[in-house]
Amino acid sequence: MNRPVWLMSMDSDQFNAPPTTTAALTAYFRKYGKSSADTDIHQEHFQSADSIADWLTHWQEHSLPMARAAADEG
Repeated sequence: MNRPVWLMSMDSDQFNAPPTTTAALTAYFRKYGKSSADTDIHQEHFQSADSIADWLTHWQEHSLPMARAAADEG
């Protein structure tokens, strides 16, 4: 099982744009990261704080078991 990693970004009142920082971090890690072949990166971009609650519910049901399994393999 690959290790899951979540990179998150969120728009603000002053900044509303595509998540270029998380995309750049992902691209850099995939190219140069020592464990990139063993890591699944999930990018999450929230356009407002209101969208976090729905994502968190989905994450707890679907992704949290995957995160726990990867941690148990540790």
